[in-house]
Amino acid sequence: MSNFTIADDAGSSNAASSNVKGVVDFVTRNGTVDILANDLYMARDRSIIASNQTPNVQADLSIGRGTFEVNNAYLGYQEHETKTDWTTIGGADPYLNYCQGRLMITNGGTFKVNDTIVMGYTSDTNPPSSAQQYNTYGQITLYNGTISAGTIVADGGLNFHDINGRRNNITIEGGTLIVSNSIGAAPGLPIDNLSMNNATLVLHVDTTHTNVYVRNLLNPGSTPTTIKLATVSG
Repeated sequence: MSNFTIADDAGSSNAASSNVKGVVDFVTRNGTVDILANDLYMARDRSIIASNQTPNVQADLSIGRGTFEVNNAYLGYQEHETKTDWTTIGGADPYLNYCQGRLMITNGGTFKVNDTIVMGYTSDTNPPSSAQQYNTYGQITLYNGTISAGTIVADGGLNFHDINGRRNNITIEGGTLIVSNSIGAAPGLPIDNLSMNNATLVLHVDTTHTNVYVRNLLNPGSTPTTIKLATVSG
């Protein structure tokens, strides 16, 4: 597929009048997935006009057995093609649509991203009191599965409104995360919380840049977590 999109708020020239929520569950029925797509969008707001209903956009994707492979994945994508201050528009409600994407991998499933996972992308330059960029986030939970990615980015280097933290979190409970480049490094914000219990983190270390950049690195359980260095460059 070209695009696999969950919870897509309207198009570029219109806006939703109520909350947009999408749930795709490949776990409950105990099936096996085999999905190949160019881009995955979870909770995407493409609207360029203000809505007087102030909807929020939320997406949940659960993957069990099988493989879900994409080139790029966007978890919480507050796109907004125009970047003006909508608080000055007469008669328009000033609050824009924050976007929240939550991904869960379990039952030995594999989520493979050949290029970049973007968590909590915000591109408009509205003030946070209007756009609530701080409520836009991406979250990944891994139970007994594998995630591999080239790079994991928080926000993406466009809008760094960071009131009270962004809640871009990665939680691993009995699984493997493989990253060939970096997690939370520039351009972008650090990952807010990287929590690992009975987990394996595989890194390809390059001394020319930060490989893992997080606010809080947590190992909350009693089972050890392993960090493996696949390669070391520089």
